[in-house]
Amino acid sequence: MHRRKAPGVWFVLGFLLLQAAWFVTVPPFRGSDEIDHAYRAAGVATGQWRLSDSAEEGRGKLVRVPSDLVEAAAPQCEALDYMGPANCVGRAVGPAQIEVGTGAGNYNPVFYAAIGFPSELATGAGRVYVMRLVTALWCGLLLLGAASRIPRAASWLRSALVLAVSPVAAYSMIVAAPNGVEIAAAIALWCALMALLVDGAPTRSSWWIAVIAGATLATLRLLGPLFLALICLTVLLLSLRAPREGWRPRRIWRRLVDRCQRWELVAGASIVCAAVTAASWWILTAGQTGTGGDFRTQKLTEEDLAVGAGDWVLWQLQTIAAFPFRDQVAPLSVYAIVLSVVVAMLVLSVMHAARAISFVVALSLLGAILLPLVLTLVTRSSQGVIWQGRYGLPYSVGFILMAGLALEVGRQVLELRWVPLATCVALGVASFLSVRHVVHLEGARSVSSQDSAWWTPPVGLLAGLVLVSTALFMRWVASGEAVDRNPHGGANRE
Repeated sequence: MHRRKAPGVWFVLGFLLLQAAWFVTVPPFRGSDEIDHAYRAAGVATGQWRLSDSAEEGRGKLVRVPSDLVEAAAPQCEALDYMGPANCVGRAVGPAQIEVGTGAGNYNPVFYAAIGFPSELATGAGRVYVMRLVTALWCGLLLLGAASRIPRAASWLRSALVLAVSPVAAYSMIVAAPNGVEIAAAIALWCALMALLVDGAPTRSSWWIAVIAGATLATLRLLGPLFLALICLTVLLLSLRAPREGWRPRRIWRRLVDRCQRWELVAGASIVCAAVTAASWWILTAGQTGTGGDFRTQKLTEEDLAVGAGDWVLWQLQTIAAFPFRDQVAPLSVYAIVLSVVVAMLVLSVMHAARAISFVVALSLLGAILLPLVLTLVTRSSQGVIWQGRYGLPYSVGFILMAGLALEVGRQVLELRWVPLATCVALGVASFLSVRHVVHLEGARSVSSQDSAWWTPPVGLLAGLVLVSTALFMRWVASGEAVDRNPHGGANRE
């Protein structure tokens, strides 16, 4: 009897409930740079795709937005020391229109069009909530594509996907900003490309998910094309070094030719190339208009340019938790829980996987550690030390996913069936501690507590959302145990 496929619905439902917890936790305009991104989206919705004039008493470039949006964002904006009058008050330029500065003026407008046009249906703080909803649903679709690429028997790889949605990644995926969608697109790309190496995985659908995710990743932010190239090169190296037993590697190009029509290969490659070309053109030309207008970087001191060991440690911890802003730490227990699970998965993958695949996992981990340092050294002379750990997640989630893959193709059949489920529980505990911490943090701030657009969620509601989310994650991971592998790596039905 043909076994029914499990496309990852349980995983996505769990993800959306986790997003709901974050959605009600973070006050409007309180997300990382959310004010800048909301202004940019509102401007694109009225046809302002390219901005040119710089803000003199603030940062970024000038954009015309609805006055109700500026009024709703003003209290949170004025509480930030890096914002100026041009960002929080602006200048009236017409009926119900205010010209303000946005730090996202040079960003590619495609993402902002997607979240900006639906926000026209709301007013005030409701606009940013609509933007958040569209962002969360967009991420959910991308993660559905990622989950659908993981075979039923892959409980370890499934738990790795759950772990990839770390507290800071889940938080980023509800903020009205492109970084969350970038992370989700990268996860989908990793899973789709790795599926091309797995026996029994559908190639045609994996190819198209990889194309959509790759094109999305390339067009969202400045580092998108770089992340796309690094991910593709890493998976290519994995295909060359993967072991011959178990989930045997395939020659990707021959596999694609055999299972996809040639027009699909040409069309998909053309889409990705067009996305990379368009993104590169925007990167090269967007910065040529205006004079910058960021008064944070116009007077950089030697202290602003210094990079030390403390920064390196901070970047690694920020990939786990740092919210609402990068300098706000989560409870130490959150870092301890997530780090313990990540280290345990890495150790198990080294112990039980073939040496060749373990080498690629270790290499990608090293790349994830060095990437922020290299990029900071390249850009600090003009921008200062502005790196945040979440910026590197599109690539750094790869070593977690490949560690899960390594456990699936390991030379021994692991009997630790409880470990993948324990991963879900650990992430659930870390997520609850995170949202509870942010609610307590924001409730103590007069700006957030007095905001009529933010309802302080009770702890019981947050606990319930995270608990059900964790249960759905466990349901999805447990369904991956319905198939057992024989000693030679094949799959036997129970």
